[in-house]
Amino acid sequence: MVTDLLPEKSCHHFHTTKTLHQKIQKQHLHFRIKKKRKGDRFIFYKINLSPFIYAEAFYRLIGLLAGVSIDVRSNPLFDVNAKLDNQNPTPYDVRTSNTVVRIESRLPGLLGSVGSIGIQAECRMRKKEISYARFMPMTTQTSILNEIPPIKAQRPFPDFLELYLDTPESKGSAIKKAVGYDLAVRAQFVLKTASETRYFPAPGVKDPTRYGPEYAKADFVKTKRPFWADEQTNKAN
Repeated sequence: MVTDLLPEKSCHHFHTTKTLHQKIQKQHLHFRIKKKRKGDRFIFYKINLSPFIYAEAFYRLIGLLAGVSIDVRSNPLFDVNAKLDNQNPTPYDVRTSNTVVRIESRLPGLLGSVGSIGIQAECRMRKKEISYARFMPMTTQTSILNEIPPIKAQRPFPDFLELYLDTPESKGSAIKKAVGYDLAVRAQFVLKTASETRYFPAPGVKDPTRYGPEYAKADFVKTKRPFWADEQTNKAN
């Protein structure tokens, strides 16, 4: 599922970011390195970096500021007795969903003027089986179900996306065995400009990883993968 957050011509941006990005495309970066000499005099060396290296450095820097987060929680708008009501400003599918997933980032505000920003998000149901002995949990088995839970509603906002869906109720008790469910979420912000496509969350500044086909799909077995946020690594505060 890919959802656009902002159109290409958006008012949510910083002009300084746009200007800096244009420099990335058009010219070399010049560093002035200062070296101290005797008598408090200084000598400067000029180093030229290619636009590619500059663009990659800028990308990693923006990745540090992106603030990608995922919040999975009970839907505060859930109404077990909800009825169809055209006068109600809250959509029926929102009111009948017991779980909401909120995927958020500062990217639209940082780079909304540079290109279009979309979110690719996927969810899977996670099943937890807990065995008890004398009311004490002894073993826990966790598995990701292959079934994709249906998204009943989605609400895009300037800097975040909300997904509404249902999570099954827990079963069993703390006497022998209990079964519970929650959501595993993978999300990726995609920035598209006239000349390139970038994916967030970006790897760390010193991480040599580059985007490739192996990162095109979400992986629900691993967490902390480059270019993909998950509900554990990127849990909202």
